Amino acid sequence: MPRKWKKPVGEFRRKYRSLLRTAPRRALYVFGFVSAGGAADHNKPLARNRVKKSIRTLAAVLAAAAVVAAMQLPPEIQADRYLVRAERQIEQQDYAGAKESMERILELQQEHGLEVPEEFLFRYAQILLRLDLYDEAAESVTKYLTLAGREGKHYREALQLLDEAEAAKVAVEAAVERERKKAEAAAEAARRWAEDLPEEARNRAEAAIAGMEFVWVPSGEFQMGSTSSEDSEQPVTQVRISRGYWLGKYEVTQGQWQALIGSNPSYYKSYGPNCPVESVSWEDVQEFIARLNALAGRDRYRLPTEAEWEYAARAGTSGDRYGSLNEIAWYRNNSGGRTQLVGQKAPNAWGFYDMLGNVWEWVAGWYGDYPGGFVTDPRGPGSGSSRVRRGGSWRDLAWDCRAPNRDDILPFFDLDSLGFRLLRTE
Repeated sequence: MPRKWKKPVGEFRRKYRSLLRTAPRRALYVFGFVSAGGAADHNKPLARNRVKKSIRTLAAVLAAAAVVAAMQLPPEIQADRYLVRAERQIEQQDYAGAKESMERILELQQEHGLEVPEEFLFRYAQILLRLDLYDEAAESVTKYLTLAGREGKHYREALQLLDEAEAAKVAVEAAVERERKKAEAAAEAARRWAEDLPEEARNRAEAAIAGMEFVWVPSGEFQMGSTSSEDSEQPVTQVRISRGYWLGKYEVTQGQWQALIGSNPSYYKSYGPNCPVESVSWEDVQEFIARLNALAGRDRYRLPTEAEWEYAARAGTSGDRYGSLNEIAWYRNNSGGRTQLVGQKAPNAWGFYDMLGNVWEWVAGWYGDYPGGFVTDPRGPGSGSSRVRRGGSWRDLAWDCRAPNRDDILPFFDLDSLGFRLLRTE
């Protein structure tokens, strides 16, 4: 466009966008004025003039709406634009965002009868594979191979992608089945334990459970991850938590663990039962939870997901911490080289103590990359080799004690700086 057209076009857009923004108010004024009888008396020229002026304005608004609609890009160019955006998002490892862009192209295809190029099907399959959507990835790459044939630009890559999708699906299904059987065995063992529990031991366990305090976490949205740190916290992902939940006000203590398990594995047990339990593996924690649920008679307790943990830790804040570190956390510079009693530092805005520092906290999922884009109730990968710990500990530097910080760790590790916090579903 010649340079001389830039300013008039800009003024045109500003003028009619302003009219469009005020259209509902102006329409309500006109119809309300007329229905109230404001223009019924033709001897009131002021009323007539106001109605005429507003009607002219509404006519201009309708004309502006038609012009703006005509100024939209053709659907083919819109599709190209979304494809370019998706390629950029793939480079940024924002696969959920790339998926949204590609799905917008599919919407344009349905609305306008566009022909989707073979390249689209291959790129879409790549994105779906990175998001662990193996069935959808296999379907998209199969369509690509069917349309493109052996002469397709990505023929060999597509064959490899199809193999990867099918193998990953089988591996995940096998891992899920193993986890299911393990959980069933743990639940059965816990049920038998609860049935055989002597009355005195049962009373101690139930008293410990009754003493656990939980804080309600409302549903909402937040940004998970950070751009101020390493790649494991990126891409920043917009997360929606669709349902509220109860989360432990404090980390689980040594006394609570002792009451259910009958022993205390903690290295720092000499400092009292109200220090957080530590030296427990992810698998040990599952046994503790299974016993809790056996006493409750239903699956009421579990570990929080990464998203649930970070959402509660941030408590509505957007920075890496919810306060001054010395005031909210026990870490290397102030811990005295050991764990401390829970609840001694300042809580976050939602009332949770020690979300940062004191001990790392196990969370529910497998370790994996963030998807990026917008997701609802993410649970992480369906399988993996490492679990996740959050929040930093008494032995760590300030850098580790941040809400978005995450660390992968093998599920059988039991460190003297690693504990957990419970989630209760109701």
